[in-house]
Amino acid sequence: MSRLASAYSAAANALLGSVIVFTLLNAVLYLFPAFRAETAVETPIAFFGADRLLPAYPGWSRSDLIQLHEESRVVFEYQPIVQFRVKPITGTFVNATAQGFRVNARQAPWPPSPDAFNVFVFGGSTTFGWLLADRDTIVSQLQDQVAQAGCGRQVAVYNFGQPSYISTQEALFFQSLVMAGTTPGLAVFVDGFNDFFFGGEMSFTPVLRGMMDDSDLHHRLGPLTRLPAYQFARRARARLLYRPPVMEPAAEQQLHERVIAQWLRNKQFIEEIGRGHAVKTAFVWQPVPVFKYDLTKHFLYRDAPLPPGEPPPNADVGRGYVRMEAHRQALEAQGNFLWLADMQADARENLYVDRLHYNAVASGAIAGRILDFLKTASLLECASAP
Repeated sequence: MSRLASAYSAAANALLGSVIVFTLLNAVLYLFPAFRAETAVETPIAFFGADRLLPAYPGWSRSDLIQLHEESRVVFEYQPIVQFRVKPITGTFVNATAQGFRVNARQAPWPPSPDAFNVFVFGGSTTFGWLLADRDTIVSQLQDQVAQAGCGRQVAVYNFGQPSYISTQEALFFQSLVMAGTTPGLAVFVDGFNDFFFGGEMSFTPVLRGMMDDSDLHHRLGPLTRLPAYQFARRARARLLYRPPVMEPAAEQQLHERVIAQWLRNKQFIEEIGRGHAVKTAFVWQPVPVFKYDLTKHFLYRDAPLPPGEPPPNADVGRGYVRMEAHRQALEAQGNFLWLADMQADARENLYVDRLHYNAVASGAIAGRILDFLKTASLLECASAP
């Protein structure tokens, strides 16, 4: 009995000690949320450090850069139809509204004025202007350039870009706004990277699919998955085990063709909505660093070049662009398509703030090309009403 009592006492002490350690670990992780898996998007400053990124922000102080990246840790919330959207943000450099648009430097009021020619711009994180201040996004600079173009009537540009959105979500977002009675004069869609990167599937679809599966670990563990220790372990496991997917060339080509076909169907769907509600539509195929851009000019690769023979990150997206280029001529003949994929072919300077997202200079150049196209194609109603 004495040995049994001793064993019981030792087991009880071990169990109590484990509970205390587990509780303390969760308490510490709760106080330091950066160590947990969250819905907030982590920015490149966590991987590269502020000093490595400062060269991409000429004239910025280190403290302002850190503040910008902190505000850029966007948090997603559930949204019907489109699956998710960025929660409203109020900051020094980054501001986004409950209506789903990023704030411009010269932001027009909401709801849009019926006296103005309203332009809604949709896209992914490059359109949203991730890692850029409000004033530096493509859409904000487009608004500035329109204001300087001497239009005879007010043109109000709204930035409905959302990080991680593919063309399917953009089409549904546009549809939901029109269904709610908010109809612009022109809707512009900036696409390319995300459709290929996510394989034509909304980015949270695998997570949601797992949540509906009875065999899913989250489903079986229930409230335990909200504990900081579980979130930390899940995040650490994901980092340790993640390997970029590698597809066979034939399978990759089939995927790219499916993505392109889906984008073409989304384009047709958007155009039909536009025709039914007197909304003009325009489509822009965006530039990416892995297609006709000299990566030796990219600040992240200039000082630390890729090892010989190693492809750059997202090289598969570049191969998708090669296949998309075969559709360029037919799309341009339709009069509402702008091919900007190769606009960086002759660039001799850095155009990015991380591996993918444009800097202020590149965003301004893209805005200028879009404005020129909209005027040439008579899609922008700039003249005053008679």
